[in-house]
Amino acid sequence: AGAGAGAGYPPSGGTTGPYPAPDGKAAPRVSNPDAPPSERRYCLDPQPPNDAILARMPEVKAELISMELPADFAFLEGTNHLQLFCKDTSLRVAEHPFARGSLRLAYYAHSLFRPGGAMHFEPTVKVVVVKEFVELPSDNTIDLARYITDLETQSVAAKLARDYITALEKKGRPPFSLRYLHGHVLKFHPGPGQAPRIMFQENLFRGTINLVKYTNNFNFVNWDAIDVTVPVVPADWKLKIEFLVAFSHFTFVASKQQLVVADLQGIDCEEVGRDALVLSDPAIHCIHAHRFGLTNLRMAGIKSFFSTHQCNQFCQLLNLPPPPKF
Repeated sequence: AGAGAGAGYPPSGGTTGPYPAPDGKAAPRVSNPDAPPSERRYCLDPQPPNDAILARMPEVKAELISMELPADFAFLEGTNHLQLFCKDTSLRVAEHPFARGSLRLAYYAHSLFRPGGAMHFEPTVKVVVVKEFVELPSDNTIDLARYITDLETQSVAAKLARDYITALEKKGRPPFSLRYLHGHVLKFHPGPGQAPRIMFQENLFRGTINLVKYTNNFNFVNWDAIDVTVPVVPADWKLKIEFLVAFSHFTFVASKQQLVVADLQGIDCEEVGRDALVLSDPAIHCIHAHRFGLTNLRMAGIKSFFSTHQCNQFCQLLNLPPPPKF
């Protein structure tokens, strides 16, 4: 399933044998043996990133594609994407994914940097996470387009998170900072006879804190700290949730009622002396159907968020208008 491993090319979540775990045990062979032909078959290896194992993977070259943050949201009505920037990079990608989400598989990888790109230098190594869709591409051009769509979703959410904090800072010091992980698209250089492989790259969350689902892309809000794997739910949990749902409300106002950023998930950590909420994998509901991929539920998604939203102290601090009556 998918492009196979080869010289100068990363493996692709196939069934090419057990991935040796640090304790010498073999990982499960196939995690989805009954998958339809349209899906990759893969072997989940949930072990933490292992530098010794990653160092044995082949070094592969790729084009690293980044996207500018939007200056405003006038571009949404058109068909053009935000400006892209490209540079060459090299990685070593784990043979098997460590996790599966609803749409994508996540792998650990070493991102390699050499001064001036000189191959004779020992590279500086950074552990990153790379992701690919479980559903196999039907067309290589469409495959790249869906990753660029993910990148655009993350860039728009990152811009709005920055604007939200800026607006709050004008009223005083917010209790938390808020940002999205910076993402890139990887376009690997295929070997002879191989189809291009596309992946999404973002930084690894620091530490071993599990990702928390604060809201989903419909009307769920995690007021009861479901699946929060800490001995005691933080005393400021309700405050965090209020802070985050007010962010979603803010995105609707700041975009001139064109979109709502939803599916807020990430980690709670400390950065620069205060609590930081670092998010990843947003969904955006937008009135423009051609934007933001399959998780864009358009007006149904916007209505679903506001159907349960009650304005709180952060909405009031920013003078956000009450939820519209659709």
